[in-house]
Amino acid sequence: MTIEHEDLGKLSSEVMSFEIDAWIANSLLQKSIRRGEVETAQRAAMTFLRSRGPAIWRRFVLIAFEDVGIGSTECLEAAVRALNSNSGAGARGNELLVSDLAQQLATAPKSRAAEHLITVAKYHHSLESDRVSPEQKFVAEVCSLVTSADCQPEMRALALWQASRKGPGKAERITQLLAGCEDAGVPSALIEATRTAVRKVDDPIILMVPLAWLLAVRGRQIVSGVLPPAVLIGDIPSYALDKHTLAGRRAIRELVKCSTVLRACLTKYALRDCWNEAAYMAAFYTDAASLAKKLTWRGAGELESLAIEADLMRTGISPEGVQPVLQTLQKTLDHLDELRTEVYLRHRKLSLQGRAR
Repeated sequence: MTIEHEDLGKLSSEVMSFEIDAWIANSLLQKSIRRGEVETAQRAAMTFLRSRGPAIWRRFVLIAFEDVGIGSTECLEAAVRALNSNSGAGARGNELLVSDLAQQLATAPKSRAAEHLITVAKYHHSLESDRVSPEQKFVAEVCSLVTSADCQPEMRALALWQASRKGPGKAERITQLLAGCEDAGVPSALIEATRTAVRKVDDPIILMVPLAWLLAVRGRQIVSGVLPPAVLIGDIPSYALDKHTLAGRRAIRELVKCSTVLRACLTKYALRDCWNEAAYMAAFYTDAASLAKKLTWRGAGELESLAIEADLMRTGISPEGVQPVLQTLQKTLDHLDELRTEVYLRHRKLSLQGRAR
């Protein structure tokens, strides 16, 4: 990417930071990319860059593989290139590249299939016996499972995850697994981006993207998603305050305390000691995981449902309570946004007072 002097001047006048901490900037960056909100994503990325510096390149790679995935392999390649070079374009050049990457990721079609696959592999109750006592399989056998269209997606994901876990020969196993995926039809550019990303970032979600490509062979189409409304708290959208931020967690705990509707639902469907964790996860799926434009295919909806079920059940929600708890969070979203506003403004006031001392 060539960086022109006039571009640097234009960037400095158009993209400004938010006055927020790195945790909220990190959350806002990912959620605004999911929602396709370009300007918000650019500002959040700039805030993260100025707070955490080079960590932004690793963050972009994780967001690209988790949220964009097979929706745009070009975005994956761009994020990996930036991480590979660690930019090196100078301070202003880095800002331009960060702004450009945020725009690319925000406007691209999204697929969270890799996230769904690793969640099901690690947490879904139907795989518990296979997960607790995994058989030691030869890599060739695992490759056969991962690339077999006759095998259920969750079993293919489990085989891939187990084969790529830490231990002697991990790098060689991953090399063979990726070669098997390429032989099965995954584009070489995607394989190379995955190979580089997993070597530098080492997150299991990255390896699920080639599997997602193999799954998405029938009925592929891009559809518009339904985005829950967001309230602006100053210039920060309320959806940024989720379970990954201190203010978000406080607001969700307040909702559990004061919403009789939510408490009644949790009483019926969740373990008492797990109410807060259950509410954190349900709130995440209510307005933080939403995609504006997503790639879907035959079977994608079933995979997503399995992942949501796995995530909510591991917080102590019963199988029959997954949908009621989600629906209750959706009904109480306005109340949650009121609490987010109160908590965030109180937190910000205390923070400003602390700086003034």
